[in-house]
Amino acid sequence: MLANYDLQVTLPKDIPTLHAMATRNFTQPDNVFVSSSICEHVLECKTAPEEWPARTDHMPVITMLDMGPGRHEESPKPNFKAADWDKVQKEMSKKLKSLSSADNISNKDGFYRRLNILT
Repeated sequence: MLANYDLQVTLPKDIPTLHAMATRNFTQPDNVFVSSSICEHVLECKTAPEEWPARTDHMPVITMLDMGPGRHEESPKPNFKAADWDKVQKEMSKKLKSLSSADNISNKDGFYRRLNILT
C-alpha cells in the first residue's frame, strides 16, 4: 500500500506512541507517513511525552518540516525593444520566400515544421 500511494514512514522505528492504561506497557502502534515528494523536507519526527495530555493513552507526535520558499531561477527574456527590426524583417522575408506556399498545413506536425524553419 505504501508503494501504491508513494508514501514514506518518517517516525523512527521503536518510538513508543501509546501507553496502555490497563497494562502500563508502552507500544508503537502509530506511524507517520509523508509523500516521497516532501520526505526530504522532514527535519524531525518524534513523540512529545512532555506535552502528553492527561487521561489519554496516545502521545503527541511532532513532525518538523523545512518548507521554506525554494529558489526559482528566472530564465532570460528577449528584449524586443532592443531588436534591429529592419534586420529581422529582411531575415523573415528570406525565410518566407524559401517556403512553398502551395503546401497547405493540415496538422500540428506540419505547422511546427514550418515554424521551426522560420525561427
